[in-house]
Amino acid sequence: MHSEFSVTPLNVRPLMRIENVTLEFPSRSRKGGAVRAIDDVSLDIAPGEIIGLVGESGSGKTTLGKTLLGMYPASSGHIWYEGVDLAADAADLKRHRRDLQLVFQDPLSSFNPRFRIGDSIALPLRLHRICRRRDLETEVRKLLERVGLSGDHARCFPHELSGGQLQRVAIARVLGICPKLIVADEAVSKLDVSVRAQILNLLKTINRDINVSLVFITHDLSVARFLCNRIAVMYFGRIVELGPTESIFSDPKHPYTRRLIEARHAHPGGDIVDDAPGPALSGGSMDRTAGCNYRDRCPVRLSRCDIERPGLQGPLNERRFACFNPHGDQGTDSPLRAAVR
Repeated sequence: MHSEFSVTPLNVRPLMRIENVTLEFPSRSRKGGAVRAIDDVSLDIAPGEIIGLVGESGSGKTTLGKTLLGMYPASSGHIWYEGVDLAADAADLKRHRRDLQLVFQDPLSSFNPRFRIGDSIALPLRLHRICRRRDLETEVRKLLERVGLSGDHARCFPHELSGGQLQRVAIARVLGICPKLIVADEAVSKLDVSVRAQILNLLKTINRDINVSLVFITHDLSVARFLCNRIAVMYFGRIVELGPTESIFSDPKHPYTRRLIEARHAHPGGDIVDDAPGPALSGGSMDRTAGCNYRDRCPVRLSRCDIERPGLQGPLNERRFACFNPHGDQGTDSPLRAAVR
C-alpha cells in the first residue's frame, strides 16, 4: 500500500509549529529527578497534511500527541497555533480547544456506557453551541451517515456496537465540532484487518473533503505508508528521521529507521515487534544528556557518537535525519549494509 498524497509545499504556512518541546515527568526512583519523555522535538504540521508518528512502545509517540493537544503541559519549548503559543498560555489553549481533537485507541473506553450513541455525539455539539437544541437529532443522524453508519445507531448503547462501528462513532463525534487538527492515537490497532482498511479509507476521505490535518500515531508501518504524507520516526522521545513517506521507505537514512523496516519485513503483519530478539529492537536510553542515545544499538557508530548528540539535519519539511553516519555515506562493506541485505 502506498500513500496517494504529495509532499506539503514548503511555502505553505504551517497549521501548527512545534519548537524545541521537552516534557519531563518526575522520576519514581529513590534518587528523584525527572524522566524526559519528549526531548527537544521540533516539527511543522501543514493544513490538510497527514503526518505519521512511528516507533516502538515507549518512544514517546502518544506522549507527543497529547502534548500537542495540551493534555500534558510542555516543560519547555513552544507550540504555535494561529500565532499564539499554546504551551505558554492555558487561556489560549482553552479558546482553541474546539480546533484540536483526539481519537482514542480504544473506542469503547472513550464513551460513557450509560449514554446512548446519539447523546455522546450531541454533547460536544451542545457544549460548543454548534446547532440549536431542536436540530441536534438531525445533526447527529447526518454525522452518523457521514461516517458510514445508519442514523438509527443513535439509539444504541456503546456495548451494542462492534469495535469498527464504535471507532466510526468516535470519528463522527470529533467531526461534529469541525476541528482543524485531529490526533489519532493507534486508531486502528484494535480492529480486524478488513475493518482497518475501511477506517483508513474513511480518514482519507475526511482529510480530502474538509482539509483537516491528522497526526496519526501507529505501530504499523504498512498503515503509515498507506495513509501518511510524511513520517516522523521517534526513538526515546526524539525524532530521529523525518521526511516524505516514500522517501523514508525507499531510502531510510537513520540506522534505527532501517532496523524498523527490516523488522517489518521479518513480520509480514507490519507491526513493530517490541520484544524481538537481538540488538535491533532492544536497549537504548532516554536519560542520556550527551552522545547519541542509539549508539549502543547502532552498527555504524562513530567515535563522535559517544560525546555529541546529533540534531535533525536538512531543510524543514524535506528529508531530515539525526545521524552523523547516515545510510549513503558508508562504504559498500559497512556493517549496516550487511545487516539489511
